[in-house]
Amino acid sequence: MSYEYSSGDNLEHPLRYQYTEYRGAAFMQDWYMSRKQLLDQIDAAAGPEQFTDIQGYSLTDVGREGRLAAEKSLQTLLWALLQNGTLNDEYRRILDGFVKTFEVRKRLYPYYTAGFKPEDEAAYRNMTLYTGFACVCAAAFEQYFDLRYLNALLKVNDTLLSQWERREEWKEPANQKRLAYSLQKELDFVFRICRARGVVWEEA
Repeated sequence: MSYEYSSGDNLEHPLRYQYTEYRGAAFMQDWYMSRKQLLDQIDAAAGPEQFTDIQGYSLTDVGREGRLAAEKSLQTLLWALLQNGTLNDEYRRILDGFVKTFEVRKRLYPYYTAGFKPEDEAAYRNMTLYTGFACVCAAAFEQYFDLRYLNALLKVNDTLLSQWERREEWKEPANQKRLAYSLQKELDFVFRICRARGVVWEEA
């Protein structure tokens, strides 16, 4: 058995995850190995700080031109989560908008309307958006323990893994560091939940 949810081209052929069955400990082992094998190739000790370099951007201004810049917005959300540990109501609404639009399309876009519709549906191949979104989901789940954020984290990491050998331009050092952060957080979260429920499998 192998972990099938990151073996195809998830970006060009998004998975819908309907009726995904649980296949027991073997499935969990395959999931774990899919993450560990990539972590062994990159700097797993790195963090997401490279994505938070515009601390002055305010999400309260995103409606001024009727559009939302995804990269700046994700940077701001991550900075707020890492610095403050929580989000105000407006920032939380924008975070949940990103999660919802990703769950529907399984893609991310540079610009959205105020209603979270992508301005250009052909522009979905920016790696920085996916690694940034993964870091945001990881930080949000750590803060709120809301399974919506873990669910989105699992899926965006599946997409990132599915592209690793397909798109060489996605392997920039900053993207690798953010991916390592999001994968390690995902492993930590799932292990914590499984241990709490008495689910055990071989990690090595």
